[in-house]
Amino acid sequence: MNRKMGKRPEIEDFRPEGILLSSIDNRLYSDADINAIIVACSTKLPEGKQKIKLPRWRSDQVAVTLTRREALATRLEIAAARYTRDVEWAKAPNPSQLKARFKKIQTAAAALLKTLGLGTRNRSNPDLIPHALLSRFRHHPMFLAGNGTDRVREIVSGVKMIYDWAERELWMAKTRPAAKLVNKGDKPFNDLLLRLGKIWSETFELKPRVSFIGGNSSNKGQPCGPFFAFVKASLGHLKLPSRLTAASSLGDRLDRLFGPKMKRRPKHVATPL
Repeated sequence: MNRKMGKRPEIEDFRPEGILLSSIDNRLYSDADINAIIVACSTKLPEGKQKIKLPRWRSDQVAVTLTRREALATRLEIAAARYTRDVEWAKAPNPSQLKARFKKIQTAAAALLKTLGLGTRNRSNPDLIPHALLSRFRHHPMFLAGNGTDRVREIVSGVKMIYDWAERELWMAKTRPAAKLVNKGDKPFNDLLLRLGKIWSETFELKPRVSFIGGNSSNKGQPCGPFFAFVKASLGHLKLPSRLTAASSLGDRLDRLFGPKMKRRPKHVATPL
């Protein structure tokens, strides 16, 4: 088989659509929520407007000028949309499982075409279905409606299309480098926190740092500070498991991601907003 295949789009090529905040469906953050987030972190937004780049579906980024508040709301919506997408991709079948499914699809489509007296190559023309079989279809209601022959052609062509699709995916699986099996774990959540850190630094113009209560306080060791409060408030609308959002575990995770010890940073990085 001699086919030229274009570059297969990676996961990060799939980006949420949206030019303005009003175009984002199912907004997670209402105006009151944004106000609550700003109040929670006890930090005023810088004055003036800000030019930000918004991602679009398989196209160049679009630059728009927004107020700081609008920029914050839009960036949070995009970060939440990407987290939802990343979680779904993390649940997706691995390459080996997909290959097995496509093999089953190809086998089933080939078996149906063969049963109809056709093949998967030159003899896949629906007009070549033996008359003995085609005549039995004439009792079907769609034949009585007068367009039965055309419908059979469409259906058989669709089966052949599915066969070709599965064959193409199997061919790509052979030519594509073997995928490394990685522990997906909490990577989508870590990427979300990295995006929130970027939102904090770009919108509030402050470094993302987490502090911890010291001294003899009964809350000694608990995370605190404006950035931690911002992250905690921003996560409140995503319905995340408590093991991720509990103050102590969240503080430790943020400290690992944004702490001063560079060697403790994870190797992966989030997609830029």
